[in-house]
Amino acid sequence: MSASNRGRRNRQRGQEGEREVAAILSDELGLTVKRILGQERDSGNDIEQGAFRFEVKRRKKPGPLYAWFEQVRPGKVPVVMVRADGKEWLAVMKVSDWLRIAREELI
Repeated sequence: MSASNRGRRNRQRGQEGEREVAAILSDELGLTVKRILGQERDSGNDIEQGAFRFEVKRRKKPGPLYAWFEQVRPGKVPVVMVRADGKEWLAVMKVSDWLRIAREELI
């Protein structure tokens, strides 16, 4: 496979992953969640909903989580949604953000 075909396939995989996450969030939350078109060009987030900004990564193997967090623009709760091929989606977030949300649920 040529480099241009690999690049095209990686972009397709990323777009498919963004659509998968948008569908999961829509179904589970009862909201209409859509991916942000043009975000790759504009260095934006893949999905933004309420207080959250999502960076979606669908890869053969999980990769550099800290670098992915740096891709999320500041101002909302950053969440990296990541899925390796054949695995379940994971939501990765800073423990300080998770604790704040957990306090609202648990206390």
